Amino acid sequence: MTQSLKSGEPTDVYMATAQKLLDQRDDYIAQRIDETLKDNQMGLLFLGLKHNIVAKLSKDIVLIEPLGKPPGQEA
Repeated sequence: MTQSLKSGEPTDVYMATAQKLLDQRDDYIAQRIDETLKDNQMGLLFLGLKHNIVAKLSKDIVLIEPLGKPPGQEA
């Protein structure tokens, strides 16, 4: 990733790699939430705008987004 950035503008390969890593991180975060959050517990999760774990969370998790959905994820 560092070498990709040295060239200046991000390349398609860099962007694809960055998205793949972000997706893998989101998968891991969702998995850890599912493994550690017990019934009737509440958790807080702070993520950057590029993260998107909503679809990766267990269906029994109630998600509250007090600031609304990030731009591009309104649907």
